[in-house]
Amino acid sequence: MKGLKVLDVVGIGTPVVDCFATITDDFLKSRGLRKGATNFLPRAELDALEGAVKVKHVLPGDNARNVCEGISMLNGSAAYGGCVGKDWEGRFFCRTLEMLEIHSEVVFERGRTGKILVLLTPDKERTFAVDLGNSTQYRRVARKVLRRTRFLYLTSITALTSGSLRRTALTWMEQVLESGGRIALSLESPPMIRKHKQEIVRLIDQTHILFANKVEYRSLGMSIETIRRKVECFFLKMGKQGSKVVWGRSTARIPCLSKRVVDTTGAGDYYAAGALHGLARGLSPEKAGVRGAELAAKIVARTGASFCGLAPKGKRSNRSF
Repeated sequence: MKGLKVLDVVGIGTPVVDCFATITDDFLKSRGLRKGATNFLPRAELDALEGAVKVKHVLPGDNARNVCEGISMLNGSAAYGGCVGKDWEGRFFCRTLEMLEIHSEVVFERGRTGKILVLLTPDKERTFAVDLGNSTQYRRVARKVLRRTRFLYLTSITALTSGSLRRTALTWMEQVLESGGRIALSLESPPMIRKHKQEIVRLIDQTHILFANKVEYRSLGMSIETIRRKVECFFLKMGKQGSKVVWGRSTARIPCLSKRVVDTTGAGDYYAAGALHGLARGLSPEKAGVRGAELAAKIVARTGASFCGLAPKGKRSNRSF
């Protein structure tokens, strides 16, 4: 901690390990899983499901972690906080943070590290079987880190989840705002947005940089002009249609830069990483959005929301891509 430099981004979230497997539609039906949806399962049931498939590869997961990795891969500086278990998944997760030179504020607690089975059917549809494990138990308040960051990144799910994680996330927001840092919030889960709209609006009132896709934006039920008045910059992600950036009285359209799409997992996270890296470097919101689109194009060209398999040992480099 001594001599910690100013950080571009500090992220807080729910650390998980993503396990990828290819299955059939019949397999999903036999297990009672909703195709294309997030299926929350008890850990024993998730473990049994994992034993019935052939896991091809394992990657670290979580939206905020993905953003921190994107910042790191652009040679920026990032820190990440969350809770994992004293198991191989937790150790694996922390090793990847070390490899990517992301400062860790992760703690080990009783219980299991969160896990997501990413089940891929032949039509490339993704179905998720999820247990968040002990990730909602996070209690650490890393004041020294939070005082030295330009942006705190979190999602609406993290800010509204049950357990101590929610209280910790709100405390982190207070610490960063008191220190003159800025809040970057990504809207996640349209059903949760509709259910907790008033709480989301209160979060947005404390937010400087807001990210959302089209469905999340519509679930909010707030006009672009209203959002324009509430935040410094709004990045609206529109998939193949690119993105729209709104700030002050200005609006810019950025085309989708993806030339090859293998897996869209994490595209929005890496877009946010590129945009925040650009803003931290003094770029205009439009140029920051272009940087986000460039990084998102790189992640969708591979399976999974991590470049860990390509990251070199030692000093990072953009050549890692």
